[in-house]
Amino acid sequence: MHKWVEIARKDEAAGVAEIPGGADHPRIVEYNRYVKYGTPGDDEAWCAKCVNAWFEEAGIKGTNSARARSFETWGVPLHSPIPGCVVVYWRGNPNSGSGHVHLYEREDETHIYGRGGNQSNKVCVAPYEKDRVLCFRWPAGIPIPEPEAEQGVMIAMEDARALREKFAETAKLLQEWADELGEALEGVA
Repeated sequence: MHKWVEIARKDEAAGVAEIPGGADHPRIVEYNRYVKYGTPGDDEAWCAKCVNAWFEEAGIKGTNSARARSFETWGVPLHSPIPGCVVVYWRGNPNSGSGHVHLYEREDETHIYGRGGNQSNKVCVAPYEKDRVLCFRWPAGIPIPEPEAEQGVMIAMEDARALREKFAETAKLLQEWADELGEALEGVA
């Protein structure tokens, strides 16, 4: 597991969350050390602050920005997500400049699940709509891992399902043609 993901999981396990009222969680205040602007508490969006902290604490340069969309140009682009990569989303509309950022965990047909901060006011894994994704990014200088065996098996299973469906469609067509040919030959004999 990547060091930045380990740090994120520790923050989640420690229950890093906003404190109702005037107090601020000390870890959220600490995230501010890794950005050049922003208020020190949890009264403003802090998703980019914690992602920056996780990378910096893992020895990887972050964006130094409290803006989620600062990660759009950070690191290197990925064509598809891999566990631990950064996922950047738009908020409001794609051109608003507002967004959200977290670390990719998994996905289903309509959502990407990522571990991040300021998700329901805490560090946790939460779903976000796939149609809001702007990009997937990987830290520059860190080798991009090959798909893990489990991912390879899942891809192979999906391919096998698709082939089975194609074969079933083809078999159905062949049977229909055979039936039609049989009927046509009965009329000739």
